[in-house]
Parts: sequence; C-alpha cells; structure tokens
Amino acid sequence: FGTFDGNNHSITDININSPLIGGYNSLFGYVNGRIINLTLSYKIENFDALTSRSVQYFGAISYLVKGFVKNVKAEGVVEAKVNSGIVGGLVAYLEDSIVESSNAKASISMNANTPTSYIGGCIGVSLTSFIRRCYSEVSISSKAEKYATYAGFIAKNQGVIEDAYAITT
Repeated sequence: FGTFDGNNHSITDININSPLIGGYNSLFGYVNGRIINLTLSYKIENFDALTSRSVQYFGAISYLVKGFVKNVKAEGVVEAKVNSGIVGGLVAYLEDSIVESSNAKASISMNANTPTSYIGGCIGVSLTSFIRRCYSEVSISSKAEKYATYAGFIAKNQGVIEDAYAITT
C-alpha cells in the first residue's frame, strides 16, 4: 500500500493504442494504494480487443481496490471495440475504496459484445465504495446499447455517493 502524490503536477499525453496485459488500459492499472493531487490527460484510441475473453478496463485509473483517490482530475478520450469492457473517465472499477474531490472530463465511445459492459463518465463500476464531491463532464456514444449500461456519472453503483453530479453532451 503506497502513495503517489502528484504534488499538484500533471502527467499529459498518455497514449495507449493496444491491449495491455491483464486488460488494465491506463497509466495506473491495478492499484491498492493512494493517488492524490494529480492531473492526468490520456487517449486510448482505436483499441480493438473483440477476441479477448478477459474484461478490458479503461480510464485514468483502471482498477482501484482498497484504495484512496483525492484531488485527481482526469481528461481523456476512449475509443474501443471490446468483447467485454468497463470504462470510467476517472476510474473504471472501484472496490472497497474512497474517491473524493475529483473529476473527469471525457469523450467515450465503446462498442461491446456482452451485457457485462459498463460506461460511466466518472466511474464505471463501484462496489462497496464511497464517492464524495466528484463530478464528470462527458460525451458518451455506444453502438452496442443492448450490451452496455452507460451513464453520465456512474454506470453501476453498489456503494455510497454524496455531492456528485454529471454534465453530459
């Protein structure tokens, strides 16, 4: 369990163009720690994993378990074709975690082949997590509406959310 403190700096121009090991398609893949005081700018484009049987995770942070995110701003673009995928402009998947005072500005386009796919402007899926004082500004398009659940802020929530909102275009 470690801490990545961005000290209010930015990491920009993160570009991902091919599937990554384990399906964690972001700068921060599988995280069990703290990410604080950071601005991220990323593009995940022309990503094609239709033949992959594993779930693909997309966002500034792919998978956060028993972690903490605070004062993180993410701006990103995701264009993907997947068999099964979870996208979050900030975090794709949360479990037993806390996200606060953070936001995402994203343009997301995903085609999926299975009904276990989720697109959230800020968070894709949240299980037993706490989200507070967060927002998203997002544009979402999906050519697989019958296969994907999508929403401006969070696509699937089984946790607690306070003081959050989404602006969609």
